[in-house]
Amino acid sequence: SKNILQSTLQPFSQDIIRKKMVNMLAGHDLFEGLDVNLQLRLSFVLDIDGLMKEVKITGTDNEEIILFTTLSFYSITEVFQPKLSDGKPVRSPYTMPLTFMATE
Repeated sequence: SKNILQSTLQPFSQDIIRKKMVNMLAGHDLFEGLDVNLQLRLSFVLDIDGLMKEVKITGTDNEEIILFTTLSFYSITEVFQPKLSDGKPVRSPYTMPLTFMATE
């Protein structure tokens, strides 16, 4: 017989994603020593398969910060319950702010 891994999908929560992103980004050299606050905005889609896709990072022109933040986002491997409409999974767009405070 084959073993089939079955897991219960957790409901989607922006708080889960925000905490994971802050843990990955806080303290990184890119975000240390900021002379002004940095307000990033993450836009993404929770797809019908429960995966987060199509991330876009805005709020800075710094390509290194955009790339590092994007790669960090895609390193989150959780699969979530997609939203349902008429009992069928649907794609759901989300936008989430991340603020990094300037250090004095």
